[in-house]
Amino acid sequence: MQKFKIIAYNTNVAGLKNIAFVFIKPHAAANNAAQEFIEQSLAKKGINILSSDTISGKEIRQKNIIDRHYSEISKKSAVKPADLEISSEVKTKFADIFQANWDKAITQKQMINGFEFMKLLNIDAKQLNELWEKAERHKIGSGLYAIEYLHRGQKLYVLNGFYPAMQAKYTNEDSQVRYYIVSFPQTGWQEFRKLIGSTDPQKADLNSIRGYFQQHQDDYGLMVTNQDNVVHASASALEAMQELMIWQNIQPQEHPLGNALLENGLTQEDLEYFQTNPVISYKGEKTNLWNILEDRNTTDALDIILEAYSYYMTDKIEAEPAVYTKKFLGFTEKLQTEIVGLLFEKFGNQSVAALFKEIALIHVQNPLINEEVLLASKSPRRQYLLEQMGVKFISLESSSSEHKPAVCTNFNNITKTVAAMKLLPFLKNKDLKQQIILTSDTLLYLHDKSVVGKAEGKTKAEQLKAAEKILYSLMGKEHRVCSSVVVFDASKMAMYISSVQTRIIYKKLDSSTDELLKKYISLALDDELKNRGPLGKAGAYGLQEPEILQLMEKVIGDPFTVIGLPVRKTETMLKKCGIKLKEIKPADLYQSIWGIWDKQKYYTLNDRQVNLLDLAFKIIE
Repeated sequence: MQKFKIIAYNTNVAGLKNIAFVFIKPHAAANNAAQEFIEQSLAKKGINILSSDTISGKEIRQKNIIDRHYSEISKKSAVKPADLEISSEVKTKFADIFQANWDKAITQKQMINGFEFMKLLNIDAKQLNELWEKAERHKIGSGLYAIEYLHRGQKLYVLNGFYPAMQAKYTNEDSQVRYYIVSFPQTGWQEFRKLIGSTDPQKADLNSIRGYFQQHQDDYGLMVTNQDNVVHASASALEAMQELMIWQNIQPQEHPLGNALLENGLTQEDLEYFQTNPVISYKGEKTNLWNILEDRNTTDALDIILEAYSYYMTDKIEAEPAVYTKKFLGFTEKLQTEIVGLLFEKFGNQSVAALFKEIALIHVQNPLINEEVLLASKSPRRQYLLEQMGVKFISLESSSSEHKPAVCTNFNNITKTVAAMKLLPFLKNKDLKQQIILTSDTLLYLHDKSVVGKAEGKTKAEQLKAAEKILYSLMGKEHRVCSSVVVFDASKMAMYISSVQTRIIYKKLDSSTDELLKKYISLALDDELKNRGPLGKAGAYGLQEPEILQLMEKVIGDPFTVIGLPVRKTETMLKKCGIKLKEIKPADLYQSIWGIWDKQKYYTLNDRQVNLLDLAFKIIE
């Protein structure tokens, strides 16, 4: 079997590539005409076939591929209905379809799986499948299908009665499957799935692949049914990743979604948990993860899983605080130790590498080792955070440009590049004594990918008017803050680069929040209040200011990123350079930043990550 490798994909959070798994089912896999039609249909919609091959039923059986592929279905087919973890959404759908209560049906033993049903009627898998195909079938949840059957005057609800026969179709000696790995850069996941068509071919759009074969099955010599619906396709990015792991034995980091999740701090164990299709909280309701992810693009899937991860880790910390507090607050690190790996298209790799080589010689020839870090920023917030970390440093403003586009898709790379560009003026200075230079860049952007900068204006009045406009535009909405940190160690000729993104959601505008906004904006008019108010700050606010904290609905991610310096990332990079740091307790740092620790107000104002910091504070105490 051909090993598939994704040659290139974009792991930037704003634009992950959609990569899915498609296969022609056993009853049609050897049909050359059907195969040709499917390949042409994919091509017409701009769906690229990256790899394809055929796999035999024998190999599928030996590697247990089909049970692993249909793990959600196979598990729910074998487990007694009473032992299934069922969401309220599934129970509601069941009630709407069958006009019956799920819990009551369980109590009255009306719910039964396919294997139990075969024993009850004393029939085999083929006979069960024939019965199943004649019944009116309904999908009630991810991997869960049901029919109603009247047995001796009692209504029974049979779950996944098709699976025993389907399993045999894939694993017989003469069976085979033709599969494709596809990417669709211009087509969204919803459009991709629309092309494949509804699971039930009779309900599928005639322009879909399944709908077409339903109408033309005689022309191709096929019998098309709900089960034998010709083609399978990944319903979501997470499902695609799992299918590629099963069929192609890839590692999660070889898939765009898996790689992005690992870069955002999830472990292999965490990924395995989300691949079990757990019931999660989403928009105030409990539902299965895979249901939410269906038809969503990879970038959206990443956001949803990271949000679910925050809840998941909250539960873990509450259950085992000693184990999981360190894990979650430590932020998994993936440092890049190349000599400016990005190396700025603007300059070209060779010229930048030559510059670094020259600078390295200057530093190596100078026997004085200066323990100070050069902070390439005059930001009082970054200075304060470094002080709390116990870093000896001097602060100088970089003369490099911070120009950023008005609209962008790759915010991680922009902030990395700008932060690294801030190094150059200092590297060119032959009198520089600091071996270690730290730079940072922060960018705030909205859902439409537009960048929000600082309040601009020729006069203070104009700047305040601009700040007011920015702040009011953020109310009741979500925006993101992306911060990149670059640490350059001349003695090792190493550059460490890291990026963090944090989601911010403001409260909706009402009389109370309006009053707080006006109060915050007016702070800039008081000359005695240094560094307070909206001026000189991206997005016209500082999360470290108590008025702003009260306006927050949610902070999802590392709050220090918003203040201007991702503390955990910076800590790790400085330690790589041999800098000794004070131990930082997050709760102590929060207490020092916001002054009076109003625990009750703080807990209700913020959720997820900040909630975890509050929990960590209690544990440390």
